[in-house]
Amino acid sequence: MRKTFVAAALLLFALASHAQTTDALWSDLTAGNARFVEGNLDYSALRQLRNATAGGQSPQTSILSCADSRVPAELIFNRSIGELFVVRTAGNVDDTFNIASLEYAAEHGWTKMIIVMGHSECGAVKASMTAPRPGEPTPALYELIQRIRKSFKTPPRDLREAIIMNIEYTAEQLAKNPHLKDVPIVKAYYDIATGKVERIP
Repeated sequence: MRKTFVAAALLLFALASHAQTTDALWSDLTAGNARFVEGNLDYSALRQLRNATAGGQSPQTSILSCADSRVPAELIFNRSIGELFVVRTAGNVDDTFNIASLEYAAEHGWTKMIIVMGHSECGAVKASMTAPRPGEPTPALYELIQRIRKSFKTPPRDLREAIIMNIEYTAEQLAKNPHLKDVPIVKAYYDIATGKVERIP
């Protein structure tokens, strides 16, 4: 049985190395998310995947997600070594170094899709729903909160709406980047209670 799991994992890795459409990539990820929701994950092929990727990487999907410890992208999509290029920061915002990371993946020709993924109960977005005092709670956090507040085109009615506004704003900023112009951007919302990811139109 273990050999079957290992073979299946390596086959999945091999298939992922071939270019797919955005819809096909998203479909594969949602299938993995369904396994995560059910708790049916298998990582028995880690050693083989380490060996297979030791010489390089070519993940077709990049994800800009939150640094929140409850949002582990690889687990959420039932993906393993070499399959996702993940950039994480509080509030899944775009900043100089996050953008540089995504540009790096795009310039190397790996990335066929970028996912901007926010999540329920995001502390960074929740903090941004109230205007902070200058420099508080720390200068860096003040800048983060101010950046997230830019995404509120209208006063958000609740936290979920604020989180989605922030996802949409980040996606809009990435879409304006000439170095990412050929990479489709998908917006997603992750529910930390159910484990389910939904695509935002």
